[in-house]
Amino acid sequence: VSTQSTGDDYYAKKKVEEDLKFTLTNGAIKMGESIVINLEAGNTNSDPRTVKVVMTGNACTYMGRVQGQLKKMEHTLFVPGNGKARCALYISPEDYLPKISPDSAIKVSVRAEVEDTKQIFTESEQYDFSKPSISLTPNKSTVRRGQAIRMKIQLENPLKVPLKNAKIRLEAARNLRPVSINCGNIKPKHRISATVSIPTRRIGQRQFVATFDSAELKDIQGECSISIVD
Repeated sequence: VSTQSTGDDYYAKKKVEEDLKFTLTNGAIKMGESIVINLEAGNTNSDPRTVKVVMTGNACTYMGRVQGQLKKMEHTLFVPGNGKARCALYISPEDYLPKISPDSAIKVSVRAEVEDTKQIFTESEQYDFSKPSISLTPNKSTVRRGQAIRMKIQLENPLKVPLKNAKIRLEAARNLRPVSINCGNIKPKHRISATVSIPTRRIGQRQFVATFDSAELKDIQGECSISIVD
């Protein structure tokens, strides 16, 4: 006797095959700190499920081109009926700092296969690093033209390695020619501070911008606004 699958049979089968819902979550992605990417599986079926999970973390450019593997995790996840289970990919600073460039991001690829139903979940997410900022603190928020401003510049190295050949560039459009401050090598977790005397030439609201560069961290910026009056 031949049988023919109906539309209802198809959708029932599809529902069985996709009764797990997967979600990727993460905390803050800060340069110099550990990265944790969580995969959560929620089971909408009363039967338990066994899931084979592979999570891979790669360094990539901001355009998404993979530069190299940082960490790979394989795990068997047991999800109770009508319940949830979670696993995570941990990437320590020691895993990624020697392998990334200053403008790198992290790309995490996930493949999960449900052994019981053959449901397959794949996902790829790119995470940009949250970098530190430069603190700019003027001694005055309003000054008369011709008076000098004393600008305090502060930055903390968030990494567990020194920042080599560090430099800060300070500039303000139509008021200040770029000033370069050579910071040398900055020790791990060390805060640097420098005070610069800046002449004022043009009246108006002026935006001062500082940019930090080193071999390990680049394009770190901070800014402040000062009113210059007659």
